[in-house]
Amino acid sequence: MKICIQITYTFILMLFGTVLGWAQELEEEPRIQFTARAFGNDFFQEIYFYNANDEREAIEFDPYGRTRVYAVPEDQSEIAFLRVFQDEQGREQEETIAVGDIESIESRAFLVVIANRDSLRNLPYTVFVADESPGEFEAGHLRFLNLAVPPLLARVGERTLTLEPGFGGDRRGALRICGAYGR
Repeated sequence: MKICIQITYTFILMLFGTVLGWAQELEEEPRIQFTARAFGNDFFQEIYFYNANDEREAIEFDPYGRTRVYAVPEDQSEIAFLRVFQDEQGREQEETIAVGDIESIESRAFLVVIANRDSLRNLPYTVFVADESPGEFEAGHLRFLNLAVPPLLARVGERTLTLEPGFGGDRRGALRICGAYGR
């Protein structure tokens, strides 16, 4: 009889723990996911941001590895990238080095950090953001990334396109590109 009560008690505790775990998952905040790449001749290591759990997380810019997916809270309008250093008294300090604007992103973003000074925010790096939410960048799109400071003109066939700095606008079906097999 004592064994049956212990087994029943253990089962009830396990059931309660499972239901509590499901409830926590349902209450989890919506998140914006992003991937990031870096361009330029600079030291892209030991760069951090605050993730969806409000914990400082290192971001990896490995050109040979698989691109990781990171997450921030959905109500966040910017992602601040930081470097951590020790001040004269040996205390840990954070310095913002780049900021990416994700206000218009619905659920997924692609961030490109470049080693050009952000003149608007007076920061050492610039971040370009592209929306990769479902329905935003699908088959039939071309995405141009202009890493130059001034706008560029691109000529494809008889069409001339202006490419603004950063992601110069996605082109849905705007171009018909013909190779050796088509006209």
